[in-house]
Amino acid sequence: MAARAKLAEYDTACDRLLSKLDLLLKVKSVTLAEKLAEEALALKSVCEGLKTDSSLELWKLHLTELCEYIAVCSAAAPLPEASYSLMLTVWGCNRELIGEEKLRSEVRRAAAKYRRLAHVKSSLKEIPYREAIVVDEARRILRELREVTTRHVVELPDDLDPPISVSPSYSGYVSGCFNTMKGILVINFTPGGTREELVSVIAHEVYPGHHVQRVFTSRADLPATMKLNWVGRALRCSTPVEEGLAQLAQRIAEEKLLEPEVAEYFKARRELYSRARALIDLLAHYYGMGEAEIRDELVKLGVPGEHADNMLSTQATSCMDSAYYYGEMYVEWILEHASPLLEDRELSWPLYKLLYTGYTTPYVKAAQVAKLLEEEHPERARSLLERFEPTRPRYQKRRKRIEIIDPLLEEVF
Repeated sequence: MAARAKLAEYDTACDRLLSKLDLLLKVKSVTLAEKLAEEALALKSVCEGLKTDSSLELWKLHLTELCEYIAVCSAAAPLPEASYSLMLTVWGCNRELIGEEKLRSEVRRAAAKYRRLAHVKSSLKEIPYREAIVVDEARRILRELREVTTRHVVELPDDLDPPISVSPSYSGYVSGCFNTMKGILVINFTPGGTREELVSVIAHEVYPGHHVQRVFTSRADLPATMKLNWVGRALRCSTPVEEGLAQLAQRIAEEKLLEPEVAEYFKARRELYSRARALIDLLAHYYGMGEAEIRDELVKLGVPGEHADNMLSTQATSCMDSAYYYGEMYVEWILEHASPLLEDRELSWPLYKLLYTGYTTPYVKAAQVAKLLEEEHPERARSLLERFEPTRPRYQKRRKRIEIIDPLLEEVF
């Protein structure tokens, strides 16, 4: 009877959650709204078949994540200060890291590097624009990446390869709340697409990027609080670390599977996009600059016009695109200090386990790695914590990250 009562309670909560979609629409993103609607409906469907209290608790955890998703998205849109404070309170970016002049300087440097390597694009291997050919090529790349990049991170059975869908709109990794081991790889492939671009996308989204992260954090031997709920493009405290690891996955795969000059070209393009998108976030959502004004600014800094247009047309929810830049920086800081763990085969597994699991801020993630280092390498542990000290979020409690979350959770539960 108690289980049935909880089912009824959570079923009602799910209906309330669906009614909150109008909050998400403040972001003016139909795609995000549709995503949340699908996730909420999936939760309701699964809830109807649940039998045990432990399953209900997991469902409650996922519903909490969805509430935070709505809250963060709705908080990020209307107020000029919102995206700035979001990065300060959720991700722990200090004002020096978000500094406008620092970003301008990095965009200028990345644009110059990209221009020097732009000629490499003409040597890339174009794939015929047919869905079956693209899917077959993607599967071949998946097999190659499994062999060269994931053996030291996590072993994945062959039947956990995600289904592949070719879409003209976006590339990404999509999953449902309770589909714990399977996801879908969506590839944006248009005429002129190349094999090398597929390598980069698949490494980021699947091996050893988001799919490996998701399978790893869904393992049965991990407590529910350590498992991530992969909800569309939710802005979580762990988003920078997740995206930083996926960026690292791209670099590793490109260095192993592509010619050196081609790998360098993709690295330069990735650096340009991550830095320029972070600057766009700051100029658009903090300073309130218009699209034409931002485009002029990017071109003045050396960003090619077609790339500036592409970034502005595909810019996601406020702050989401900044996660790639800050995440890349945070992961590099961790690996720089944790190099002894990478050299010691016995310690590499705990390091990867920490990096690939957990719903934590970048600062907490660094503290976990420092714990591994402190016995054998105390100076490195101290140095790592000092490096991340400015990123310590002002709100440590999970439900206190932004003010709007608490009242929303109280209303739902």
